[in-house]
Amino acid sequence: MTEKYVSATYNTAIFEFTNTNVRQILDHIQKEKQQHGEDIFNYMQSHGMYQPQ
Repeated sequence: MTEKYVSATYNTAIFEFTNTNVRQILDHIQKEKQQHGEDIFNYMQSHGMYQPQ
């Protein structure tokens, strides 16, 4: 749940910053967050903790 919230916050910030360098940094962080979310999903699914519908 926290990963989803943080990801959404970065998404909003990327669209609102006018400084290109800041947007690029936030975009990079956002991509790392998405990878973390995928890693958590894969771990949970492989250990029977989460079954997508």
